[in-house]
Amino acid sequence: YIAFVMTNDDGDDWHVDDILLERLPTPGYWTGNTSSDWQTSSNWEDNNVPTSATDVRLPNGCTNYPIVDDEPTLADCNNLTIESNAVLIIDVNGDMTVSGEITNNAGTSGLIINSDATGTGSLIHNTTTGVDATVNRFFSASPESWHNLSSPIISSPVSDLPTTNNLYWYDESTDDYWTGTS
Repeated sequence: YIAFVMTNDDGDDWHVDDILLERLPTPGYWTGNTSSDWQTSSNWEDNNVPTSATDVRLPNGCTNYPIVDDEPTLADCNNLTIESNAVLIIDVNGDMTVSGEITNNAGTSGLIINSDATGTGSLIHNTTTGVDATVNRFFSASPESWHNLSSPIISSPVSDLPTTNNLYWYDESTDDYWTGTS
């Protein structure tokens, strides 16, 4: 809010002219004006790619949403807020570090981490509560391949994973290495 106040006790006039109000660009505010590349400075409102000290906000309604890919530069920020209907994709071999908290108001469709035969996207963060995300994990189809996996979060048990092959698990309480099949 802007206010001009004049106390007039002698009938004096006060004139205000040529006032220009500008909103300064917000650091860490994604516009996606150029592309979906996180590392392109013109995609950010203040034309600066975020650093580990920058709080980032991904608003809904953008034409392009950010993709963190296998660029040689790590994508990082302090706090990350993904608004409803916005999306952040950490693509194959993309690396992102969020030093602070992640707030994902878009649910599992708002944060996507991908992998394929060439590599896996990586997200390191310090959020103390769960963060909704979709994690696409690649497993080779070779019949001689064994994969050790575990649920990255408490609310998604391994037993909920869809599989067409046998799935065995280790039961620590009974020291039973091969329990059940799919």
